Amino acid sequence: MPLTSVFAEPPAPASEPFTGWADWCLRATSTDATTARHTINDWFARFPPSRGEMLLSRLLGTDDTNFLQAIDELHVHHLLSRSYEVRYEEGNGAPDFSIYRSGELQASIEVCSLFPTKQFSTEVARNERLTSAINDRVRVGRWYVAIGRITWVREPRLRAITSWLEQTIARLPAPAPEDNGHARVTRTFSSPEVEVEFSFLPRQTTEPAPDAAIVVMGPTVFRFPASGPRLRDALTRKAGGTYNHRGKPFAIFVCAREWCETEDFVNAIYGDDEIRSAVDNAGTAHRSRRRNGLFAVSPNNVAGRNRRTSCVFGLLRAWTPGTAVASTVLRFDNPFAAMAFPDGLVVPDRRFQARSTDAGVVMEWVS
Repeated sequence: MPLTSVFAEPPAPASEPFTGWADWCLRATSTDATTARHTINDWFARFPPSRGEMLLSRLLGTDDTNFLQAIDELHVHHLLSRSYEVRYEEGNGAPDFSIYRSGELQASIEVCSLFPTKQFSTEVARNERLTSAINDRVRVGRWYVAIGRITWVREPRLRAITSWLEQTIARLPAPAPEDNGHARVTRTFSSPEVEVEFSFLPRQTTEPAPDAAIVVMGPTVFRFPASGPRLRDALTRKAGGTYNHRGKPFAIFVCAREWCETEDFVNAIYGDDEIRSAVDNAGTAHRSRRRNGLFAVSPNNVAGRNRRTSCVFGLLRAWTPGTAVASTVLRFDNPFAAMAFPDGLVVPDRRFQARSTDAGVVMEWVS
């Protein structure tokens, strides 16, 4: 019998730090974890049943990268039109999804998960686990919490931090009425594993909801990866003759798990934005694009580069368990494509169309 579910509700609250996303989905009892399990189970139940076991081992494994890549494939499959039959990894070099109607192949899609660098990803994941543990275990009283500077040595026992936090809050005096929510008290938790700076902000008179989060500001990682070049490299590895398209339109669907903006996609796909001018005449300055995009012309590709790739879809914020599912899907068409990607297979929120003209490539939002 085909599998239709991944995660069951845990019988009891977890007592130890979670070792990864799969462990959190298996054992966490928070409202966010319950919602995440329902979302994953719903997506998995709609997945091609003959291939469900291929995804299951990745969803239940200990490798967070494999887990999130499997989540991205589930999400993309969820976004595909229900008017078509979707087959997963048919073999013979086929992309992730082959899309059929009335038994005839219409198009194919390869999913590309874009991750930040390992160091950046590790720090963000640690911060998210700390924030989640505090919100799960510490209730809102007279004070809210903002997490400031963190110095990590190794993974701490989160129970030790939350117990210290509860005791520290209990010892704080009641906020003075004249504070009006602006005064703050700072305390630092220190252990051989980690040092965390906490600020405590007085709660206003409004009674908090029973499930209100006590952390009003989480730790921030003040480094931003160079998304544009990394995105271009990832797309280039997926494009061209990498897969067997079987003579049908082909698209790449990017699920961005690092901070990407629309401009990063445009630069990676159509070429970096630049300003050119004559060396001795600044008045000739004009905006143009370098010929380093996934879709561009060059002396070696006068008809256009990567013509077998019809378009790129982009999910600006790939879904992470514990957050709301808010999909913003962008579509970027290839002006030099050998075949246009069919409308209706994926419905984008916005579509960026590039047209090849005698004067060059003209790009515009069309929806």
